[in-house]
Amino acid sequence: TMVEKALKYHMEDFRLHGRSNKNVSKIEKFVVSRTGKEDNRMKKIDIFAAIFTGLVLGWYFSFLLKAQGLKLGILIPLLPVILPILLIAGLWIAWLLGKRFLVIFQLAKFVLIGALATLLDLGALNFLIWVFGVAVGWPYSVFKGISFVVATTGKYLVNKFWVFEKSEMGGAGKEFWQFFLVTLVGMAINVGVATLTVNG
Repeated sequence: TMVEKALKYHMEDFRLHGRSNKNVSKIEKFVVSRTGKEDNRMKKIDIFAAIFTGLVLGWYFSFLLKAQGLKLGILIPLLPVILPILLIAGLWIAWLLGKRFLVIFQLAKFVLIGALATLLDLGALNFLIWVFGVAVGWPYSVFKGISFVVATTGKYLVNKFWVFEKSEMGGAGKEFWQFFLVTLVGMAINVGVATLTVNG
């Protein structure tokens, strides 16, 4: 209901802006008294994100370790199974701690998305290299710029709507241009370093 959403919004606002835990507790109790509900479960999207990230990381590291010729026995094929379990457990612990300090849960999700964005960057870069068959020179710099923008944009959107759960669109234009300027600076540094590393 609208009442429930409004109460939960103010509860999160108290947590985000450092209000005392005593006041937060009062609001939580009021939410339960008005709605008969207590938020005692992680959201499905949180679990899905942990599983998906664990699978992607698992397959990536499995491929990387095999390519390096490392012999770790059964551990390598089990990585896509082990990592999702570990990430779910880690996110659940962060969620429990986040009940008292919301920033801990947000930080855990932020790190999770950061890892996924890094792999998206690498994946997009290697895909472009594979499609065009060029891995050096100015085309590499262009490919790196494209992959960086794709990964950073994806990370920005997921952080906005999942990590920090900002569903309102007020001030979206200003926020986008701030993000765009920061991305340009980050892209210049990222592409510059990568170009110097590859092209010497």
